[in-house]
Amino acid sequence: MPFRQSFIFFIIGSVFGFLALNAYYNLSSLNQQSTRTEQRAIQEDQFLDLEDQDLLSSESVWGSLESDLPIDFDQVRASLDSEQLYNTDGLQSIYRPDFVEYIVSPGDTLSTIWNKFGVDTSLALQAEKAFKDSDFNINQLLRSGSKIEIEARNNVLTRLSKTISDGAKVSLLYDPELLEYRVEQIIPEIRVEEVKVSFAIQNSIAATAESHQLSYDIVDEIVDIFGSKIAFTKDIHPGDTFTVIYDQRSLDNGKILAPGKVRAASVTARGKAYIAINIPNEQGKNQYFDQKGIAIGNFFLRYPVKFSRISSVFTTSRFHPVLKISRPHNGVDFAAPTGTPVRAVADAQVDEASYHRANGNWIKLKHSPHYSTAYLHLSKIAPGVKKGFKVARGDVIGYVGTTGLSSGPHLHYSFYVDGKYVDPMKIELPVLDSQKVDSKDAKFKRYLKLLREKIKEDLA
Repeated sequence: MPFRQSFIFFIIGSVFGFLALNAYYNLSSLNQQSTRTEQRAIQEDQFLDLEDQDLLSSESVWGSLESDLPIDFDQVRASLDSEQLYNTDGLQSIYRPDFVEYIVSPGDTLSTIWNKFGVDTSLALQAEKAFKDSDFNINQLLRSGSKIEIEARNNVLTRLSKTISDGAKVSLLYDPELLEYRVEQIIPEIRVEEVKVSFAIQNSIAATAESHQLSYDIVDEIVDIFGSKIAFTKDIHPGDTFTVIYDQRSLDNGKILAPGKVRAASVTARGKAYIAINIPNEQGKNQYFDQKGIAIGNFFLRYPVKFSRISSVFTTSRFHPVLKISRPHNGVDFAAPTGTPVRAVADAQVDEASYHRANGNWIKLKHSPHYSTAYLHLSKIAPGVKKGFKVARGDVIGYVGTTGLSSGPHLHYSFYVDGKYVDPMKIELPVLDSQKVDSKDAKFKRYLKLLREKIKEDLA
């Protein structure tokens, strides 16, 4: 049966052919995989050769790959722009540059920072001595939440820097030849230019000021200056005008810094003009005088937080959002983010500083035998503010929060006269001692002329 035999031989040959072809493809695949593995190994060797450049070294600042460093790598990863990760055959490594931006944690010292970075901690004592020998207060560097730049290599922290206010910078630098640290401070030259800004108020004084790129610090200053004359939450309306002459501060590179002092200002409210001219006293403290040369300003600040939106105006009864009942609302609520500084409205002695179930963290200040103020629902009370402690007008005594019976972050502010609640936004506040400036004073005359010309133009 030749046909059957031929068919059988055909089947057997096909099977052997298939097996041979499959073996060929498997061999090719193994060769390709082997080539890729060799190439990857070469790449790894090339990468690991960067060891000589201190980018990845078992002896570098970052320590051995097998070591268990105490540094918080999640924080490092979040702060690095150039992070590169790779994973090869179970070997996981991370490329970490020798420069990071570090956020100071509560309780941090130079030694704990050295420990976190796994570098030679014996040098931390030398660094501490370098700061003590300089004029720089190390507490400014280690303030919780502040950012510092750290650079390290060869198991030594070589640079630690922090930018302070107004572009100034302090740096701790390691000298590898002298094997010691030194502290350098860079204080740039600040340019001061007198600037005048004028505008008609649209929706609100704050929003209009922002649209004219006027710092909110200036708005706060104006509110404090005219607080005895104007209730900014209800007396200011669209169309009223605002003029301020102040010191604009900047660096040589053009960067604008926080503004300097207000030299003069005017506000027109419903056709009435108010003027304030700054004539510092002999001690250099700012004093403001009206167009008649009479000192203006209160013994009290009108607002315990820098001019913020009032969320609930003083009323004799209000539906309480937490208790769900109507009850007296003796005070004013200022809406502000948690952590906003709260100021003492006048010189005082702390009468109470504690936690109360309803008030939350709260402070009561006694300003005189007749006047007292209270500050409720604070997130926290400022360090050192305790019963019997004395505070000055404008001192930060606590921070806005939502403790106690509160439905959201705000400051509840109450004012007492002879032990009775009064509306802090309507009460006629005690004024400072009456003083006058010489109307012939050249500075007074110059600013008065400028403001009067602008007011005349605004009211025309």
